[in-house]
Amino acid sequence: HLIWGGAPMRFPKLKWALVESGIGWIGAALEFMDHWWQDHKGWMDPRLPEQPSNYFRRQFYATFEDDRAGVLTREIMGVDNVMWGSDYPHTEGVWPFSRQKVAQNFAAIPEADTRKIVHDNCLKLYGFPAA
Repeated sequence: HLIWGGAPMRFPKLKWALVESGIGWIGAALEFMDHWWQDHKGWMDPRLPEQPSNYFRRQFYATFEDDRAGVLTREIMGVDNVMWGSDYPHTEGVWPFSRQKVAQNFAAIPEADTRKIVHDNCLKLYGFPAA
């Protein structure tokens, strides 16, 4: 609803983080939204000048703890928009097995993508200095 309602268009510097919902669903949702926008953009209100996935890639981040399917679809939502987290200290998180879960979720994923998702993207979103 944020994208369809035009919030990213009205607040272009604002960033949103989708947390504790996994990421496996996002690629399919963005593909559907772009298709729907392309077919119906002429009568939609508000009229979004760009396809919804552009707003997502520019202004949204999403987190996950254990979501291999989501990692495999990372390029649809944008590698720069995904962040891994352990959800510590919550019991539904992956701690104390964080290292094992990272290894499982990122098996055969390029190191550059892995580094962005488990480290760099968080620094960028929150403005933390690189250590």
